[in-house]
Amino acid sequence: MQQSELNQYVSNTASQQNTFVSAKRTQISERNKDLQDELASLRKSLELLETPVEEPVKLGKGVTICGHCHHRGHGNDARHACKYVKCIGFRYCGYQKLHPEHTQDISDVKRQIKRLESEVRKVDETIKTITNFESKSETYFSPRCSRT
Repeated sequence: MQQSELNQYVSNTASQQNTFVSAKRTQISERNKDLQDELASLRKSLELLETPVEEPVKLGKGVTICGHCHHRGHGNDARHACKYVKCIGFRYCGYQKLHPEHTQDISDVKRQIKRLESEVRKVDETIKTITNFESKSETYFSPRCSRT
């Protein structure tokens, strides 16, 4: 094989490798964008879950919270059954301790956010590594000056 053929081969190999690396970087960048979008969505839902809710109107003179409708002022027992509609969730009454499913939802979203942030960091590192490799591969795989 002559020197010019060798230079041509090395040049073709380097361009093929750079094309592959560029395609891989593009693919990983798209994955990173998808993760960022999902992370933004989760942060928005966490913000909505943590939005404070006003306490419902007091219905009666007592200080206890009804176990049925979650309004202050009366109770729900055998002698005095609550005549109001049952509480439908945290967004209605605002008492987080009476709705453990709401607390669980917040914990789940926070856990998902942590997992996604970790994944985004890994993808960012991968992109940096590929970019670094691309810049070095141009130097290492470019044809050298030919000896004649």
